[in-house]
Amino acid sequence: GMATAAAFGHALGIPVRGVCSLDAIAAGTAGEVLVVTDARRRGTWPSTPRDAVRVDGPAVNAAADVPGGAQAVAGSPEHTALFDVPRLASV
Repeated sequence: GMATAAAFGHALGIPVRGVCSLDAIAAGTAGEVLVVTDARRRGTWPSTPRDAVRVDGPAVNAAADVPGGAQAVAGSPEHTALFDVPRLASV
């Protein structure tokens, strides 16, 4: 995890920065994309980036409660299948 990354960074003399996994999934996307992953307890962990910059979220919602309007969805296949918009391929 982060402790290992910090140790490698320190040993190599390079900076290490934490990145939200939702932001990592959204990196390189264009337009408004809904990014979803599993939040446990039958919920999703949605975030809405526009041109790879987060404009909403993250939050924990049931899939039915996630606001619409996204042009595409990315994230875990199990959760992207819950939304009726084009799915972006996993990286």
